[in-house]
Amino acid sequence: FISTNIPSFVREFAAALEKSIKEYAEQHGKGVLFIESKPENGHIRIDSVETGKTTPATFKEINAGKHLVRVCSGRSVGTLEVSVHAGRLEKYIVNLSPAFGSLLVQSTSAGIPVTVSGKGSFTTPFQLDSLEAGEYTIESEQGDHLPCHSVVSVSACTPTEVMLEVEPFSYLRLDGLAEKSHVGIDGSLVNLQDTTVLRLPPGTHDIQIRRMGFKDGFFTVETKSGDTSVLTIDYVPLPGGLSISSIPQRASIILNGKFEGRTPAILKNREPGLYSLMLTNRTHKPIHRQFYLKPGITLAIQDTFTQLTGEYLEWKNRQKKLHHFDMVFAGTGRTMLKTDVHGILLLSSGCASDLLFICSTFNYYSHNRQSIHAKSKRDLEYYEDRETVDIIWAASSFTTSVLLRIFSSLITVKMEF
Repeated sequence: FISTNIPSFVREFAAALEKSIKEYAEQHGKGVLFIESKPENGHIRIDSVETGKTTPATFKEINAGKHLVRVCSGRSVGTLEVSVHAGRLEKYIVNLSPAFGSLLVQSTSAGIPVTVSGKGSFTTPFQLDSLEAGEYTIESEQGDHLPCHSVVSVSACTPTEVMLEVEPFSYLRLDGLAEKSHVGIDGSLVNLQDTTVLRLPPGTHDIQIRRMGFKDGFFTVETKSGDTSVLTIDYVPLPGGLSISSIPQRASIILNGKFEGRTPAILKNREPGLYSLMLTNRTHKPIHRQFYLKPGITLAIQDTFTQLTGEYLEWKNRQKKLHHFDMVFAGTGRTMLKTDVHGILLLSSGCASDLLFICSTFNYYSHNRQSIHAKSKRDLEYYEDRETVDIIWAASSFTTSVLLRIFSSLITVKMEF
């Protein structure tokens, strides 16, 4: 490094200094080492000591002698034995080639089955040697623990160690769970597959129980790792309903001995259970029925009356006979079938109309006789006027009597039992 353009006294000083440094280096056995690799950016180790440098790099004051240089770059590694001479600069190139590393897998609980991507299944703890450098996915298999996985990078420079944090499942037993119940956990439907024990991650969970005909149950439970919690389920039935109809309608509804109205009717908010129903109709024999009302269901019941009562049949025969009596005296048939206000009014009206007709006819006859023996024109006109009035009254009362008889006969025929 001594330039010829420098004055002579400077050249002499520099030469003396260089000679002193070389003598010092030779006396202390130090040299300079320059390392590069193909490819570059490899981590350098000298004699198994991490230098913290990457290729290319220069190392000063390296002890003279032989040294083992190891360069790692990702999935490649190269090893080279070099010689360092005191007071000299040594240059070496390390060629890198695909390398292998080791992987040690452990878990907080021993005996956990895991899979290593592309390498198969193993049980912790285990170690894989001669493993190609690169990334590997480690996953725990299904068991009594929560699934876990880890992505690791295996290097050829240093052994790789992995510790899997394994947490056991918690368990929830559902006591009192009925068939055809639907169970939801944290908003998702669960298929129980003929079991009442759920395997859950430890923590707080929202449980929903749904069953047709019963109120939905909502619960919040907290489960602990490795423990079994118990949830007791009490079903609350929903009220049911009844829709009751009959032919003919207007039948009386007697439910468990209590009158509930007439058909058709809808009875709401009925407790589930066994019921006794009786439908009664004046003209037919009662209908009896027993049934079980399920929770949350509206049961439709429709019955037809088919058997007439003997009393009703006897009454119908009397009705057919007695309606002819109305043609003799209005209201007679209804009064004889059922003594009520309507029949008495009809009978009274008929009798009054007949009496008025008789009286009008008799008056007409009397006035007609008197007009024959009238002594003056004035008397004659008076009796003739009275005759006209009598004829009007007689005609009116006769018409009324006939209409009352017809109307009374029709009413008797249409009377209900």
